[in-house]
Amino acid sequence: MNKSAPETVCLALGPYRNLTTLTASLLFLHPRCQVLNHGSDRILPDPRINFLLDYSDARFEAFVSAAIELSASGKRGRYGGSITLSHAFDDKQIQDAYSSRFKDVRVKENIDCLFWKESLRVTDFIRKHNVNLREIFEQNDKLRFLMPIRNPIDCTLSNLKTGRAKDLVEESEGSLFTDVLDAILQDIDWFLSLQARYPERFFCFYENAFNREMVCEMAEFLRLDCDPGWVDDVMSNYNIRHPYEHTNSMKTIYAGLVKQYFESRPQARRPLETFLDQSGCADG
Repeated sequence: MNKSAPETVCLALGPYRNLTTLTASLLFLHPRCQVLNHGSDRILPDPRINFLLDYSDARFEAFVSAAIELSASGKRGRYGGSITLSHAFDDKQIQDAYSSRFKDVRVKENIDCLFWKESLRVTDFIRKHNVNLREIFEQNDKLRFLMPIRNPIDCTLSNLKTGRAKDLVEESEGSLFTDVLDAILQDIDWFLSLQARYPERFFCFYENAFNREMVCEMAEFLRLDCDPGWVDDVMSNYNIRHPYEHTNSMKTIYAGLVKQYFESRPQARRPLETFLDQSGCADG
């Protein structure tokens, strides 16, 4: 049982297939970070623990207790629970990194940060219900939000391949690729706009700019100690496959949408444009 309440509670935001499971698994390698994987069907409909609507400190504390309890067990998939049941922990290297430090412990004895990995459903909930984050922030200094930014073309193709596209686009009268990519860039635009307003509450990192310095910045954001052994584990296990080829047509569509959403914000546009050079190009 943890001896004190976490210093920070961080919720993942953004689309599925966006490195959130890998990020959550790497955070779980930290000795003082606890992770809840999915579980929105057990949390969001429950007014006793869903603090995003009608916020109160009591409801927030109830969520923290419930999330830690749920993270001790569970099932794979949407039901959720321990991040050790996720597909990221199918990787033997991550399994070994965790077990070498924590054996078979699923709930840390001392928790400084609780991370809830339920990115798309929390994003959709906040936007659908127009959650007033400013009012929550005025009452709560623990809450944080984090979003990895995978190459948006790869994120799009992965959502299409796995059938997750339906979670982003209900109907498409034109190009499904374009519509899903557009939805992903809208999520990035939304997140970066919030980050500009509340920089101490929102943190993102770009897949192709992941390094030791960024890991320590993320730890500081989450009020976690930048433990050197943990950073070594993170860097050793941050393995990204790039199985998708990007056609010239995909790149042209992507460049146009990035310009559409971020032309007036070069600080946001430039990191996104670097993805145009990330992968090999196929004709088409």
